[in-house]
Amino acid sequence: MGRSTEPDGSLSGTDREREVGGRRKAGRGSRALFVVGMSFVAVALGIVIVAPIALSSQDLVRWASDPEGLGLPGPWAWLAFVALDAAAAVCVAMVTVAAWRGESGGAFHAMTWLFAVGSAVANHRHGATTPARDDEYFFPAMSIAGPLLLDVTLARIRRWARIEARTQMTARPRFGLRWLPGVGFRETLRAWQASLREDIARPADAIAHVREVDALAGLDPADALRFAWQALGHTDPYVAWQWLVARGVTIDQATILTATRAVSTDRVPSSGAPAGQSGTDPVSSALAAPPGKPPRQPAPGEERRPVIQAPRPRTRDGRGRTATTSPSPSRPSSGREVEIARRLRDAMELLRGDPDLTAAQLGDELRRLGWDLSARTAARVLSEARARSGNAARLAAVR
Repeated sequence: MGRSTEPDGSLSGTDREREVGGRRKAGRGSRALFVVGMSFVAVALGIVIVAPIALSSQDLVRWASDPEGLGLPGPWAWLAFVALDAAAAVCVAMVTVAAWRGESGGAFHAMTWLFAVGSAVANHRHGATTPARDDEYFFPAMSIAGPLLLDVTLARIRRWARIEARTQMTARPRFGLRWLPGVGFRETLRAWQASLREDIARPADAIAHVREVDALAGLDPADALRFAWQALGHTDPYVAWQWLVARGVTIDQATILTATRAVSTDRVPSSGAPAGQSGTDPVSSALAAPPGKPPRQPAPGEERRPVIQAPRPRTRDGRGRTATTSPSPSRPSSGREVEIARRLRDAMELLRGDPDLTAAQLGDELRRLGWDLSARTAARVLSEARARSGNAARLAAVR
């Protein structure tokens, strides 16, 4: 049974709820699978990490009880293991706790390797006195392997925590064969640099960023601002200013105010002039008249105000936008645009429920619905959703 759609091409209410519910179920299923997988990995890592520590502890206990070692009696020999390998493991755990709190490991990180090296030295000295040929190499290696594996594992966990807290940039785009000379090496290098500098995760977005920088290089500040509004899809001056700064273009406040006033003026319809005469003569001395009456001539001494024709919106290739060239926002023309439009509708629905959502909160909610997006994309989606919601509210007020 096919899905029903509204006249503007969007899904009906029931199908929309069914689609959102399906995304939530898929998100819950993927999270449950992730938890199960991580539990298995944690158990396996625990076994692998404990094994070298246990092997090292066996040799440490023998060394501590050996008369040529420490010569400790009975249970006292186990304290050598506690003082070295166990202390190193505790220090690694404290480094992890510090990372979860957003602090540096500091002295705990240095003490981890101090205890591990001490354990390795003790095992090496004891191995040199035994008849076994490889004792002096194997057990010192186990003293280092346990804390090393634990430290590497926890370093990865700390990185995941920083990514989740939005305190670490995560962009690692892969450009593949574009690195080959003759394909696009210079552009790829610039895109790679931009992805690391601006935290752009998708290679296509990084390449588009570089091409936008090249396009903006030959524009004056006013044209650059209009270019930014076209690329963003709305006329929020602050977001456009941020967009331009990220691409190496700085504009002053006066230019922003002038362009914003011009856009506001262009949006006011000229409803006083009859059809066929509004904007046909940009310097006409005739004054506006009610519909159905000819334009009257000004009286002697009356100010003559020219009727200025509002400029037609421009497309990216510089052509005037007409009914045939203007794209319909409700009917995207490609699969990618369809996905973007659906994601934007989800964001607008979330904003209706909570208008005070931040970009991080909106990103988390959209990920729960099954959308995969970065923090930078979430901020852009939030800005566009607020702009669309504001336009819809103004249209509703006018109607």
